[in-house]
Amino acid sequence: MAKQANLVTLGNIFGDMLKYMPSKLIGVLGNILIVPIYTNLLTPEQYGLYSISIATLSFLCIIFFDWIGTSGLRFFNINNIKGDITKYFSSLLGLLGINFFLMFALSFIFKSQITGFFKIPVHYLYFITLLIIPVAFRSLLFQIVRAQIKPGIYTTYTIVNQFLTILAAICIIKYLHLGALSILVAMGLSIVVIDIVLICIVKLFSGFHIQKVQFGMLMKFCYYGLPLMLASLSNWIMNQSNKFIIQHYKHSFYNGIVGVSYNMTYSIFLTMYSIIMIAALPRIFMMYENNINPQNTISKLSGYFIVLTIPFTVLISIYTPEYVHFMANPKFAQAVILVPFLLFGAFFTGLTDYTTIQYHLTQKTYINTIIRFIPGLIGIFLNIKFIPQYGLWAVGATTLFTNILYFALSVIVTDKNLYWKIPFAEIRDSIISLIPAIGFIYIVKNYYPNFPPITQMLLSILLYFISFIIIRFDYKSLRGN
Repeated sequence: MAKQANLVTLGNIFGDMLKYMPSKLIGVLGNILIVPIYTNLLTPEQYGLYSISIATLSFLCIIFFDWIGTSGLRFFNINNIKGDITKYFSSLLGLLGINFFLMFALSFIFKSQITGFFKIPVHYLYFITLLIIPVAFRSLLFQIVRAQIKPGIYTTYTIVNQFLTILAAICIIKYLHLGALSILVAMGLSIVVIDIVLICIVKLFSGFHIQKVQFGMLMKFCYYGLPLMLASLSNWIMNQSNKFIIQHYKHSFYNGIVGVSYNMTYSIFLTMYSIIMIAALPRIFMMYENNINPQNTISKLSGYFIVLTIPFTVLISIYTPEYVHFMANPKFAQAVILVPFLLFGAFFTGLTDYTTIQYHLTQKTYINTIIRFIPGLIGIFLNIKFIPQYGLWAVGATTLFTNILYFALSVIVTDKNLYWKIPFAEIRDSIISLIPAIGFIYIVKNYYPNFPPITQMLLSILLYFISFIIIRFDYKSLRGN
């Protein structure tokens, strides 16, 4: 019975994946486009300012606003059923207002320390804090759209927001010559448009009138959201804090290289890898709540994740110089140092999503926060110690090490009924399938050097998948005999 339930659930997950796939693939396309566009329009120094600005924006959103949107998602239906939706919106907007005040006050008080330590112009800090306003509302509105179960609207406006930002940034860079600030202005304009439309769609202010904020409801939001904030902050420390450290020691040029490298790896591949998890997680929660142990399903899905991601991780790493040359302007050629580290870092980041589901199922997310903080703090120490001497090499090696450590801790610290079952069969078949692909690369590189590198890379990935299908087909035939 359990096996049948697992099979049905896997079928449902694959069906859900097909529904989410268009939005994710378009998101990947957008992330691919911004690398050649922005690297051709901006110098490494300007791209570095853009990179540190986005990291600062991300940090402020994590501390003050993202968890409010998630809390809004969690408690929308409960308050809607009770008929307390007006009190719910009042309390949510009240909490948003409190956090806006705190953020502006702290940013103003410590502006000299922030701009001095991280070597960014003060007007960038001012603009980032202003940009936070529409960004915070967008985060909240997107979560309410999800709570109202409007996936089409969510997907449509996510895509519109991305491409509207790109088009606006191109125009502002070319005609107003604002450098990195152009992208931030474009983001602001695009998000304001999206916010106005979404406010009308979710009817945020429909029938709204000012009333006393419910203290009890605020406490519920904080009790639920603050632990999530700490977990997100831990992840930011692992993968974003190095931008601030290299900005301090090496300034904007090297931060531009770091920013481009992340956009060529994490932004593209984690978006693509998330297709499985975004479809699977609700189904896994459903299984667990119906007293069905999802351990085998999680193991199987992690096996599929490994099969799908190994060729991109290994084979693109082999073609790193060609990949960087194809994606980015030659001014950013030093990204070849970072890309292999970050490709493998993204692989372990994605794989850890499967090994940490157990903490969400058992409602012990504090464990996830702790095991994220440990490698994050170690990463900060290693970056401060080695970036002054080794620069980009230190950033890459530390990022990979901290993500491997996080993965290892999630495998060691486990629930006895939900620990991650290693998908040995998928790992074995992936490794075997890599052999002909790597053999193809060796032959082409040595005997057909004029063969287009991007075509080589794509053919090697295709050969991997063909080899994997053949291997699986043979195994099934043998079992039938």
